[in-house]
Amino acid sequence: SFACQPPAVILMAGLQGSGKTTTLNTMLTQLAKLGNRKIVSIEDPVEYQVEGVSHLSIQRSVSGDETTNPFKSAMMAFLRMDPDVGMFGEVRDELSAEMALSAIQTGHKILTTVHATSALGVVGRLTSKSLGLLRENVCSPEFISTLVYQVLTPINCPHCKVRAMDVMPALELVEYQKYFGLDVRNIYCASDEGCEHCRKPNIDYSKSKRVGVKGVKVNAEVITPDEEMYVMLNEGKDIEARRMWRSKRTAPFDSPDMLGKEAWGHALYDISQGLIDPYYFQMNFGAPKLFAAAAS
Repeated sequence: SFACQPPAVILMAGLQGSGKTTTLNTMLTQLAKLGNRKIVSIEDPVEYQVEGVSHLSIQRSVSGDETTNPFKSAMMAFLRMDPDVGMFGEVRDELSAEMALSAIQTGHKILTTVHATSALGVVGRLTSKSLGLLRENVCSPEFISTLVYQVLTPINCPHCKVRAMDVMPALELVEYQKYFGLDVRNIYCASDEGCEHCRKPNIDYSKSKRVGVKGVKVNAEVITPDEEMYVMLNEGKDIEARRMWRSKRTAPFDSPDMLGKEAWGHALYDISQGLIDPYYFQMNFGAPKLFAAAAS
C-alpha cells in the first residue's frame, strides 16, 4: 500500500538490534518485486543487497564539515537520480534530517530509521535539538505516512515449551489475567533445559534459564496518524496523542486486532497465544502492573 501513497516517510524506530533495517529491507524487497518503482538506498554501510534496488554505500563524516560529508554528496546524487522510493539507513543528525525533509518535499517516498523509544516518540526525536526539524514540517500527512516502533522477542520452542501455570508463581501469573484479561491456561514459558530442536551445539546451557526458544519475532506498534492526531502533535500534545491512540482500542488483548495497541499490547497477544514467555515481556517492557492504567 505504501507504493500507492503520496510522497511521505515511513519512520521505523527501535532500540539497537531491534531489526529495524531488516524490516525496511523486507519492505524494499516487496516493492522491488512490483518492478514498477525506481528505488535507491543510502546506507552506512549497505547491510543487504536487494535485487532491483540501487545501493549507495557511504562512510559518514564525523568531522562536522558538511561540505565534505559523503552523506550530503550521496543525497545530492539521490535527488539527481529522481527515484520513486528512497531508503536512508538512519536519520541521526541535522544533515540527514534536513535531507530527508528535502527528499519528501520534492516528491519522493522515503523509508528510514530513527532512534526512539515509541512510535509517537519519533516526533519528539525529529524535532529535538540534535535533529532540528520543525514540528510544522514534521506533523503533517505530507511528511509522516506511518510511524513504527518494534522490538524483537524470543519465540517459545513449540517442542519443549511448558505451561506457565506449572512454573510461574501464581501471584505473578494472575496479573496477566487481572490487568489484561488473558486466560492463564493458554500462557506458556520457555523451558529451562531446551531440547534437541532448539539447543545450539557447543553452547554451555548449565547456568542458563529459559533457553527453550527458537527464533525471534517482532512486537510492534504501527500508527498512521489521522487529522486529529496531526493537530495534537503539531501543538506539542504528545501525551494527549498517545492517549488518543490507546482510546482507539476496542479489541481485547487476546485479539489479533492491533488498532490502538502499542508494542507491549502486541506482545500480550503473543503471550495469549502461547508464543512468547512472560519473562521476555518483562525483559522488553517491564512489569505488567506498569501498564494497568493504560490497559483499562
